[in-house]
Amino acid sequence: MSERNVKIFGRITSLQKQIDQMLDQISETAMLYQQLFDHYLDQGADAAMEKKVERILERKHLTSALCKELEIALYTDMLIPDARGDVLELLHALHDLMDLYKDLAVDLSIRQPRFDPALNHELMAVVKLVTEAVDHLVKASRLFFSDFRSMQHDLHKVAFLEGEADDLVNRLKRQIFATDDPIYKKLFRCEILDNLDDLADSAKDVSEMLSIYAIKRAL
Repeated sequence: MSERNVKIFGRITSLQKQIDQMLDQISETAMLYQQLFDHYLDQGADAAMEKKVERILERKHLTSALCKELEIALYTDMLIPDARGDVLELLHALHDLMDLYKDLAVDLSIRQPRFDPALNHELMAVVKLVTEAVDHLVKASRLFFSDFRSMQHDLHKVAFLEGEADDLVNRLKRQIFATDDPIYKKLFRCEILDNLDDLADSAKDVSEMLSIYAIKRAL
């Protein structure tokens, strides 16, 4: 069997389990942030919202710990040493997504922007698009370690959803700036949208990394 057809970790299931755990945390955090944002728009900042923020922070810390453990394990247990650098780069990029989610959750909790309720549906649509993009990225990342030739569908979805989120964010920003509110309020609300857009952009960047890694493994 040629090396390109071998799973990166072979029979070393402990590494695969740790990576799956890390990806689980990212997927759960994306869903938690969607719940958090929906709760904020509906109920405002309250104790229930803060509990969701705490749950996101807990998952961020757990992901950081898993990432550090994996960095060490990759140098001793990896089956295909040539892929080690790519795997480390991927893990760090995925970890960076958790940093973005942490910043988004904490920022929403502290700054508590006030949006026109008429925009709530479209605001949630942006968050849902970002959640979907991250979910497909997680699926593609799992496949990278088990069946990298099957990633293309999920990678395509990440790119599509990022584009949809970008278009919707731009429409919302135009609606915000069309109001008579003070400019500082408009800029503040648009900053929240830009941060969500940055998260979708980051998911797309990681998906492009995966595409390159897949090509390298197929050579």
